[in-house]
Amino acid sequence: MNRAALFLASALCCSPAAGEVPSGNFALAELDLGPGCRAPEGAWKEAFAFIRLNTSVEPDPEVPRLAPGDPRLVYHPFLAVSCSKAPPALSYSAITALRLHLSAGGTLLLNNSSGARGGSVERWARDFAGLLLPGAGLEPLPPGHVLFKSFFISRGRGGRFDLQAVPEAAFRSDRAAVIYSANDLAGIWPVSAAGAPVYPCLPGGEPQRLEGRRLFLNIVMYALTGSYKEDAVHQPFLIEKMRRLSSGEAQ
Repeated sequence: MNRAALFLASALCCSPAAGEVPSGNFALAELDLGPGCRAPEGAWKEAFAFIRLNTSVEPDPEVPRLAPGDPRLVYHPFLAVSCSKAPPALSYSAITALRLHLSAGGTLLLNNSSGARGGSVERWARDFAGLLLPGAGLEPLPPGHVLFKSFFISRGRGGRFDLQAVPEAAFRSDRAAVIYSANDLAGIWPVSAAGAPVYPCLPGGEPQRLEGRRLFLNIVMYALTGSYKEDAVHQPFLIEKMRRLSSGEAQ
């Protein structure tokens, strides 16, 4: 049973949210931390289309914005928050609820959309990760970490900006429970009515956008499946995928 299934089993057993019916799909929720922390319009719709195009995962199209402590969090093992400015401090009860969410197997993606490295959003993200996982801090994912091969063979460098070589993570045991991107993995998705990207990717253009998309999908697959691709049985599959990627056969 994968991590998402375990999380859902716990939800069905223990959830206090009466009347909720989980879909069984990949269910993403945005963590509502205020007006400065909101993904751009259309971002998740396009991200989910990319997931469907490349995998058999079926994302739930509804992306609720849930406050920390909302009982519906239990149905959303994958949480994301995209901030252009640092949000206000959370209450002790909100921090405790999010700690429980992560300890049950949840994953939190912290996305910095400010375009600044070392600014207020990054300082907040580091402090926030430390509050959620006491004793742990954000650190660059090491070369060869399973997240970089959970679906695509990813270099880790991609997004709307090129400020960070690889994502950083705070670990619970050996699991990256909080993942931080300084490169804005939410801003790469929105498209205009004509289908053109709304935001440019600087300085690398469309290859940088594609690498960000692959990285986001890898994060999702890592959250769903954990470290199973570390097993030797998957190595031939990964080698073949790397060959196809290098020859341009896969998107």
